[in-house]
Amino acid sequence: MTEEQNQNPPGGAPEEAVVASPRRWWILVALSLATIIIQFDQSGMTLALPHIQAELGATTQQLQWVMDAYSLALASVVLTAGAVSDRYGRRKVFLLGIAVLAAGSLIGALAPDANVVIAGRALMGVGGAMFMPGTLSIITHVFDRVTRPTAIGIWGAVTSLGVIVGPLISGAVLQIWHWRGIFVLNVVMAAIAFTGAAALVPESRDPHPRRLDILGAVLAGAGLLGVIYAVIHSSSDGVTSPVVLAAAGVGAAALVLFWLHSTRGEVSMFDLGVARNPAFLGAALAAAVTMFTMAGLLFMITQQFQLVDGFGVLLAGVAVLPMAGGALVASLLVPLLVKRLEVRTVVLLGLALMGAAAAAYGLAQPIRGYLPSLIVLILLGMGNGGVMVVSNDLLMSSGPKSRSGLISSMNDTVQEVGTALGIAVLGAVLASQYAESLRRSMPGVADGSFTATLSDAGTDSSVREAALAAFGDASRMAGLTAAGVVVLAVMVIAFTLRKVVAAKSGEDEED
Repeated sequence: MTEEQNQNPPGGAPEEAVVASPRRWWILVALSLATIIIQFDQSGMTLALPHIQAELGATTQQLQWVMDAYSLALASVVLTAGAVSDRYGRRKVFLLGIAVLAAGSLIGALAPDANVVIAGRALMGVGGAMFMPGTLSIITHVFDRVTRPTAIGIWGAVTSLGVIVGPLISGAVLQIWHWRGIFVLNVVMAAIAFTGAAALVPESRDPHPRRLDILGAVLAGAGLLGVIYAVIHSSSDGVTSPVVLAAAGVGAAALVLFWLHSTRGEVSMFDLGVARNPAFLGAALAAAVTMFTMAGLLFMITQQFQLVDGFGVLLAGVAVLPMAGGALVASLLVPLLVKRLEVRTVVLLGLALMGAAAAAYGLAQPIRGYLPSLIVLILLGMGNGGVMVVSNDLLMSSGPKSRSGLISSMNDTVQEVGTALGIAVLGAVLASQYAESLRRSMPGVADGSFTATLSDAGTDSSVREAALAAFGDASRMAGLTAAGVVVLAVMVIAFTLRKVVAAKSGEDEED
């Protein structure tokens, strides 16, 4: 469909908004900076928690909510934000989201107590949810189908880089300034991204928008809030915790009602019909499993660097950087590979690298020295880059461009769930196997976390060695569990994508 074939909605812009080079690459820079803000806020705040506790007297529960408020607000709003951006304009919602995130960051920077920090983080999550779907949906509109895979590859590499450099930047800010400086840096980055996007990004929206759907938004928000809360707290509170079970039950019920509501034609602005597309299903599962594996392995590797290898926070962050290099290389190579190989083949190759990384991590235990971890990180980065470029392109091409905001938000939701599950499931395997191994080797040692055992051991080398051995056993089990999940996913995805030869452009499938 050409630009001329689209009709402007009342007071709106054309649905098509392909932009000539080099302006579109500058747009990609602005969108990539916004993506870094999201990843920075998710991965970089952890280091500030002890400083917040020391200055504001925050309780352990309040510190937990400093982290959870952002994730829960983002997850519960993102699907609605994507649908709203299709209706009212992707550029408009994107810019509003950046402004909301900046406001939340300013509240956090000026917070007189921990509860205000939590409120600021929640507002930041809402803002992030508003502009996160816009990054990918705007890319879909400003790049043509030839240059789009390369743009998505660069965007994906920046996303991976943001996850890794978040703790590095936060650590540097904490060393030379103050924990409030992390929030101030957010405001500065948001201002730059807002200015660039406001000047460069064209408006686009659904030329035939559905009406605003308040009930659908409430059901989607409640469902995602309940499910993500249950996943996040299952590892700390236990799967059988009444609160976790209640949250999971309410969330699941709300999502079922949301799905039924979304099938009511024009009544709902949430057109989830794309979820029945094999390309969407296969790509979504690939993205979820990739984030599951990456988040879970990074959770374990960073603990290993600090608790086993004795790395400081900044050195541990630097040690993870090769993963970003692997992701960047793969992200730039994949657009060339998809011209020569089937899309399914490229996705499965990427997943094979993810599985190899997980298996290598498990089989190398107990890891001593950096080289085994370096190999795992490079494999992990290349697998992540390989899968995410193709899966993002497939997801965005699996439905009409008029629904690109909603599709992008569905993609974001899948990745958020995959990330939360990776940390929760593999973290639970790590904790339970560690406790069991330590109990077998030293029955007299009190149950506790790896960190607590090392702290209690003091100068007792036998307890320390037993704890290190137990952590190695637990890491082996968790790594092999992740590899098993990837193998199962590969079998399902190979079947699901068997008829998907290439990523069809959504621009040819307008409704």
